Amino acid sequence: YRGWMRVLAMDAGVCTAIALTITCVYYLLGASVLSRLQIIPQGIAVVEQVSSIFTETLGPTAKGVFMVGAFCTLFSTLLVFAASSGRIGADFLHHIGLAGLQTDAGRSRWIRILQSTFPAFWLFVILFAADTPFLLVLLGANANNLLLIPMAYGVLHLAMREAQSYRMSMAVEAGLMLTIWVIINFTAVNLYLTWTG
Repeated sequence: YRGWMRVLAMDAGVCTAIALTITCVYYLLGASVLSRLQIIPQGIAVVEQVSSIFTETLGPTAKGVFMVGAFCTLFSTLLVFAASSGRIGADFLHHIGLAGLQTDAGRSRWIRILQSTFPAFWLFVILFAADTPFLLVLLGANANNLLLIPMAYGVLHLAMREAQSYRMSMAVEAGLMLTIWVIINFTAVNLYLTWTG
């Protein structure tokens, strides 16, 4: 158990470090290139406008590579979102006692319903808010954060209840609590910005 938890902790740590580094580099490169070109990504052409980050630094041939990568990233994100949101939603509805989820057939039916409803809802939002990418980013961040907060609480609750021999270190617990605090604060700021327009 401890050996496997060390593997999981190492995997999560390395993946988080890589994701953080790539995100920071992408943000800084994008901010510097788009600011110099005076481009504010907006409307339906937002992906093509963002591709100028790479065409300006690597040349025009980078656009094709970027578009293929963007399609693969967005399509895989859509598939994972549809699959996971349906299962998470069905589990949540089961735990709050919604009728019809006690059997495997009922649970499968609700998973299919939610896996279709969530992407359809976001497609509706995109079609009617295509000219406001900032609002779409805020809505996506809010949706993610509102799912992350109860999940983070659940992880922290389980971590604090474990036997002392299986407890995570104080540094990891402090890091987890700091992460939850940051998520809650960013959610509050995002909700405020979304509400005030």
